[in-house]
Amino acid sequence: GLHLENPRLWWPNGYGDQAMYDLDLRVKCGGAESDVRRVRFGVREFSYELTADTPRGEEIRFEFQPTNDVRDGEPLFDTFHRRVVQQDVVVPALREGVDVSRLRRIGKDATSPYLVLRCNGARIFCRGGNWGMDDGMKRVSRERLEPAFRLHREEGFNMVRNWTGESTEEIFYTLCDEYGMLVWNDFWISTEGSNLNVNDEDLFIENARQTVKRFRNHPSIAVWCPRNEGYATPTMAPRLERLIAGEDGTRFYSPNSRYMNLRTSGPWHYIDEKEYFAVQACGFTTELGSPSVPTAESMRKFIPESERWPISDTWYYHDLHFGLPEYCQAVDDLYGKAESLDDFCRKAQLINYDSHRAMLEAWNSRMWNSASGVLLWMSHPAWPSLEWQTYSWDFETHGSFYGCRKACEKLHVQANPHDGQVLVVNTTRNDCRRARVVVSRYTFDGKRLDGLSENVAVIAANGVTPVTVLQPLPGDPCHLLRLELFVEGKRVSVNDYLRSADRNFTALNGVAAPELKARLLESHDEAGSRCVRVEVANTASTTAVAVKFNIRKAESGEAVLPAYISEGYIHLLPGERRIVEAEFPAADDTVFSAEGYNFDRKTLLSL
Repeated sequence: GLHLENPRLWWPNGYGDQAMYDLDLRVKCGGAESDVRRVRFGVREFSYELTADTPRGEEIRFEFQPTNDVRDGEPLFDTFHRRVVQQDVVVPALREGVDVSRLRRIGKDATSPYLVLRCNGARIFCRGGNWGMDDGMKRVSRERLEPAFRLHREEGFNMVRNWTGESTEEIFYTLCDEYGMLVWNDFWISTEGSNLNVNDEDLFIENARQTVKRFRNHPSIAVWCPRNEGYATPTMAPRLERLIAGEDGTRFYSPNSRYMNLRTSGPWHYIDEKEYFAVQACGFTTELGSPSVPTAESMRKFIPESERWPISDTWYYHDLHFGLPEYCQAVDDLYGKAESLDDFCRKAQLINYDSHRAMLEAWNSRMWNSASGVLLWMSHPAWPSLEWQTYSWDFETHGSFYGCRKACEKLHVQANPHDGQVLVVNTTRNDCRRARVVVSRYTFDGKRLDGLSENVAVIAANGVTPVTVLQPLPGDPCHLLRLELFVEGKRVSVNDYLRSADRNFTALNGVAAPELKARLLESHDEAGSRCVRVEVANTASTTAVAVKFNIRKAESGEAVLPAYISEGYIHLLPGERRIVEAEFPAADDTVFSAEGYNFDRKTLLSL
């Protein structure tokens, strides 16, 4: 009895609006109203590019459209009959009796055999992260969780993985709907071979059935999956497949989170950023991670003074697994041996920024050329942690957050470290015309070493456009590489890299402190928040390195959190000006501060 004409569609973040509808339901019994419920839903259609074997053994690439292809509640795939096609990638067979002729076959391209997710017919380049628990203390109110979703949206993410189904609250899915976060939703079995299987399968299946029924109206849920890194048991797998086909029938059931039409997971430790581009970037991966130590200011909130330096057991307790040897060594090797908590965290933020940007830019560089999605392990922390997060538990946005935010710009210019390719990445559904890319290299006292400008007639929608190939500077000294993208004369992306032939950046330790000034351009209050636009200028003859901005309480100097600040860990050349936008809880007596790699915290402006 319900029919929608030309509905407004729900889209993942970055691809369109998150249109939602309300449906009021009333039940009457004997003429009396017995129950009332308001259901929020979105209108969208998922489909999935997959590779599978037909019952006759022919490998085909097709667009799986569950709404059309799942008939009479019967699953389409026989996941027991699976075949390794390359390295660790596995494809399933189609069930006996499936009418292969009615499947929408597509030509094999560089994404085969990997999963490609489509929403409303458009390919979605999935970027996001894993959630474990929402919160270590299970504080799962909207007030507590919404800042995390806002930060995910600010990062440019469009997918979260509900790892082993840890999040079971309605508000989790509601916020995913509102912020455009697709959900890769695991059920509750942990890693195959490392953790126990289910004792009471009937109870587990019934819990899964109720979960699907409870949450299936949420448009954000895109994939159901039985467990972390493994298959369901031979007796449970067919039951789960039939459950999804019968109770949902609009989504893909992925029988494994790391092999079936997917790239294997990992690595999770610090590696040279070139390896992400040259070795790791391919396919759709549900786990790829690097350590992520927060700011010293954040660490002081949960580590007792006596345990802060040198690295202590308390650091290990907060997830400094095995001492993070590669990461800690990189701090010393790249920027010089750390001498204190502040020194270590200051240097770690440059590593956080570069490593997280590199993971995502590596996948950017091969968008639809074998790469179709990457989920970080992890994006959201459940408690005060020293790794696997893109912001800290108090919602402070450190280097990892801004590295992700930079890589996930809708229109983004980047330089691959392994081959010198300069690319423009467009993850919107619209072409861009009359674009220009400017490449410049500078010393840290602002001297321009060289540069070039390239016009780009068309930046294709939902794709990657090559621009040029950079050649190393003679001797390749430590320098700043800046890329700028202009569309119709407006700068829409600026991306800075620290580059050095021997990956030795200790020269930064000798860069003189800059002089920053700021002026307030705009300020207004909106629904309990204050929004400001600030122009920041570097008036010195030296570069301000890795500048971090905060909103602070004037009297105590404590950071106001959560705060949504448009720029972070940026490099300001001599004489450069940059506009910074910030939104934060409205309060009296707040100030706008800056600190950086080569200067201490400074209040720039009273707000």
